[in-house]
Amino acid sequence: MSRNLLARIVVSVIAVPIILWLSYQEEGWFTNLVLLMAVVSAIEFLLDEGMGPRRLSFWLSFVAIVLVYFSAVGLSMDDQGLTWQIKLRPDSVVAEIPVILVGFMLLTSGFYLRRPKEEQPFIGLCRLTWGTLWLALLWPFVILNRSAEIGGHTIQHPDDWMLFLFAMVWIGDSFALGFGKGFGKHKLAPEISPNKTIEGALGGLAGHLALAVIFWLWNLEYVGLVNLIILSTGVWVFGNIGDLVQSMWKRSLNLKDSSSILPGHGGVLDRFDSLLFAAPFMYFFRWMGESGGWW
Repeated sequence: MSRNLLARIVVSVIAVPIILWLSYQEEGWFTNLVLLMAVVSAIEFLLDEGMGPRRLSFWLSFVAIVLVYFSAVGLSMDDQGLTWQIKLRPDSVVAEIPVILVGFMLLTSGFYLRRPKEEQPFIGLCRLTWGTLWLALLWPFVILNRSAEIGGHTIQHPDDWMLFLFAMVWIGDSFALGFGKGFGKHKLAPEISPNKTIEGALGGLAGHLALAVIFWLWNLEYVGLVNLIILSTGVWVFGNIGDLVQSMWKRSLNLKDSSSILPGHGGVLDRFDSLLFAAPFMYFFRWMGESGGWW
């Protein structure tokens, strides 16, 4: 067994139970964990883009990502002190978040106008803007899938939905890796990620569909098997898109990993790239299912 594989297994054995345990604790615990992952991923992105803490662009992007997270997830004061409100607030969608992002874009654009000597400053501005939108808008959806209310309806088993999302991403990755190594012959996207194969991707889909059946039999029977199969297939599609987009970004920088903070896995962005694209699809599918009476 290689040292890299051993490190990967050890990290998984330690991290997975912790994440799953926090998923079933009070909302604040898991919300803070996701916020931590968002912060670390933001630092990874900015450092990989060559923007250290001494640059104004680092702080403009970092603050925008954190503020959008707070606005989307919700932070309020009551008799117990500061508490989280895990639901997508309409006022934040139409007011707070656009103001934050427009302010970021205006300030950042002005900052790059002062850097005419930098090679292709507009490309640098576009990369920073894209990365900030990527992390600021997608991380909140991870925690929103744990919300006890979606579309004005009370959600049954919100903790189990969180488990379902993480299980699909993790099991799908494991099945894809196993099928890819055992049967992979046809490249999925050779110019972006040479090691990914169509056979591996289909193996990941098989893992997703198996989980749909398991969760339907266990605790999500009220949703219906057909709906869970559609949901798991969509998560598979968007998870693969997220994985390839992150690979495309790393390839543009000639990076193997976004960082080395997770031995054997790389960085937070390497480990949760699929999750970031899958979470919004899952949230909106569930929103339509709850508010539209699909289940």
